[in-house]
Amino acid sequence: MTPSVQCDRGGIVERVSSLCINILLCVSVSACAASLQTFTRKKQPRLRPQDQRGSQTQKWDYKKPDCEDLMMMSISVFPGAPCEWDGVRGQCVKETRCFTTLARRGADHPVCSTKDNVKIVCCTDCHLINDTRNVVMTLSGYAFKDGTKARDNCLEYLKTMPHHCREEGYYSGVSKSYDEKHKCHTVGLWGIGGSTIGGYIPGAEYPHQALLGYGTELYSAQWTAGGTIISERYILTAAHCSRSYSYRGGPLTFVALDVKRRSDPQYSWQTPRVKRFIPYPEYKVPSTYHDIALIETETSIIFNKNVLPACLHVEDVNTGTAKALTWRDVKGTEYYQIADTIQTINLKKFTYEECNKTYQTNRRLKNGIDSNTQMCYGSRSQAPEACMGLSGEPLLVSNQFSDCIHTVIGVTSFGVRCGRGYPSYPDVFTRVAYYKTWIESIVWA
Repeated sequence: MTPSVQCDRGGIVERVSSLCINILLCVSVSACAASLQTFTRKKQPRLRPQDQRGSQTQKWDYKKPDCEDLMMMSISVFPGAPCEWDGVRGQCVKETRCFTTLARRGADHPVCSTKDNVKIVCCTDCHLINDTRNVVMTLSGYAFKDGTKARDNCLEYLKTMPHHCREEGYYSGVSKSYDEKHKCHTVGLWGIGGSTIGGYIPGAEYPHQALLGYGTELYSAQWTAGGTIISERYILTAAHCSRSYSYRGGPLTFVALDVKRRSDPQYSWQTPRVKRFIPYPEYKVPSTYHDIALIETETSIIFNKNVLPACLHVEDVNTGTAKALTWRDVKGTEYYQIADTIQTINLKKFTYEECNKTYQTNRRLKNGIDSNTQMCYGSRSQAPEACMGLSGEPLLVSNQFSDCIHTVIGVTSFGVRCGRGYPSYPDVFTRVAYYKTWIESIVWA
């Protein structure tokens, strides 16, 4: 469909025109002809002196346009020209600026023209956007890529990878509704589904979780710290996890992924070797400040529904409650007892004052808790498992872009020994958002 030109006895109504100024009004053919003549003059080549044969006046081969000419002119409409679609006035824009072109239900937008293989469409949206290619749909709405690496990669993970929402029969899309007051269309969202196909086996609930293995041989490695997958080659963890305590059995050598049970045969896991351990440059032993690091694997991680990256904390979302993952046996009686399956702990955020009161100044914390780079989470009901996080494991929320993908807001750093028989104090987590730029410079360089 192309926006039309209507002709009558003494004039025309051009709903879209690149030449007539008084668009949407009835203007004379001679006015359009004058515009066309000016346009034609600009397009004519300059005559060479030998072709002018002494004439002082250039003569143009020009005929007064008829309705058919004007119809053809209207097909090549420039962006910004007014248009009308189904009685609603809009403007001709690149299709990538019109949000409702993402709608897969209903008729396609009328095409005003094509420029450099890009369609110029009649858009009746109340607001234009920069680029529809930066839009990522979620179950609860949509989000925009903005050029920052952590955010854009998170949204790309959400868009393309087999997270549980994508596999469990959920579908969503763009809709539009007419705004009577402003005489244009607003953008909406529809969603259906949620029922799974018979025989469907869901992916891992926490597909980003990683175990860190210490020792020179895979079969005898000690899996005593954790981390979070954030890309196909990088794991986020705590800087102090590089140290080889006696109970860890040797240097950090392996990463284990897709671990459903620690008792499962190791050949069922992905076990890339560690290529390099990259602590934050300002981390200095024995200090607990800047306790964050990256692990680069020797080989790329193979993504599937059980092995997927988490997002970094890039949006201002509610972090008053969060969830910690741990391989400690939270139901057991020994602090160092390791569970066979991943455990979850529901935590609440403690204030800076509460945190600083618990962790006073000492040789590892010379200036007390740094609220810019550290935060405290624990249980106000004194749940005995609340402080049983394993070093390097993530603190998570799932309200950043979608509950389909987890966001790591903190890395387990240190705490007071706890468990049954001990008072329950909050743990200290390294605040991931503070280190976003540093992480981006390495992971997505």
